[in-house]
Amino acid sequence: MILRIAAVRERRALRAAAAAFAALALTASVAVHAQSGADLTGASLAGANLAGKNYRDATLRDADLRRALAPRALFDRADLTRANLTEAQLQKASFVAATLVEANLEKANLNDADLRGAELDRALLTGASATGARLQGADLTGAVLRGADLRAANLRGAVLRDAQLQGATLTGAMLEGADFQGAYTEGCRGCPAAR
Repeated sequence: MILRIAAVRERRALRAAAAAFAALALTASVAVHAQSGADLTGASLAGANLAGKNYRDATLRDADLRRALAPRALFDRADLTRANLTEAQLQKASFVAATLVEANLEKANLNDADLRGAELDRALLTGASATGARLQGADLTGAVLRGADLRAANLRGAVLRDAQLQGATLTGAMLEGADFQGAYTEGCRGCPAAR
């Protein structure tokens, strides 16, 4: 009787391990076989290596990309609404005209990334690093950029209405035509005015 119970438990454990392995293989397959225009709504790509992959026009709504390694990846015109990109490595990645509404980019590395015309309304960028990033015409209305590093970023024509920039660094950033109306800039270095 005891041996039977042990055998049943062992079979269950093997089935659970096989299911976990299959899920991992599917996640890796999605990351490796990135397709422009793919629908990856809710996909789990946490920690995946997406370096240089093409996700142009893809739908990644509610996707989990925490700690993803995606330098030079292409997300142009992609929909990343509410995607979790916490601590993702996105240096030199391209998000031209991408939708990142309510996306979580906390502590993400966006150094030298291209976010021209991106929609980042209410996005969370607390502690993110975006030095040298191109954000011309980006919409950051209501975005949380507390402690973010935007040194030498190009924010020409960007909309930062009601953005929270407390403790952020914008030293050397290009701010011509940027809209900071209602922005919270207490302790912000390089911001045009304190609120």
